[in-house]
Amino acid sequence: SVFAWHFVPPLVRIASPDTIANTPEHSLGTRPHSMVHNDYGFDFLNYLKGLSPDDIYIKDKVKAAKMSEDYQCAGRAIVIQFWLSAQPEGTVIENDTLALCHPRSIQVSDLVTRPLLQYAGNKYKDNTVILQAKDSPRHEWFYWPALKTGDECLCWIGYDSARPEMWPCFHSSFHDPMVPSTSHKRESLECRVILLLDQKLKAKL
Repeated sequence: SVFAWHFVPPLVRIASPDTIANTPEHSLGTRPHSMVHNDYGFDFLNYLKGLSPDDIYIKDKVKAAKMSEDYQCAGRAIVIQFWLSAQPEGTVIENDTLALCHPRSIQVSDLVTRPLLQYAGNKYKDNTVILQAKDSPRHEWFYWPALKTGDECLCWIGYDSARPEMWPCFHSSFHDPMVPSTSHKRESLECRVILLLDQKLKAKL
């Protein structure tokens, strides 16, 4: 059963000309990323267990100490990710929208491990990694066109330590040539929730 959950502070991405001009393509920051990736490596639970309170980027160190203790006790971790529009009411996301790759269309030979040393202004430990996927015609891609602000949201499981056979949900932004260049530039909000379970229960889903 879940004994703790941790909400990761949300991140806003804006596809404005200034943001794109000032952020290199290889940099991880607030611009949309046209890179097929998953935010967590397969060993993410052990990575969490290795975090000290000083490694956790929150100002409240009492809370950071409790989070570190929770990670030490966890037998299973699940990360649920949410992606929604942060655009003005009455507009929809059309430019640089998010596409999700069906996990069953990914094969082991597609996977590439990449170190992540910084993200959104935070520096990370040397053993922090993300996964990338090499291009393949087998990959099956899906996206939600014209995502509305307020009442629509994409949600997926980004990591589950009890299901090593389940590939993560790789994703990337992409340019739709059918979308007019005059449409509103993408403004999106990303949220993550880490669920911690007290034992390695066999997944049923």
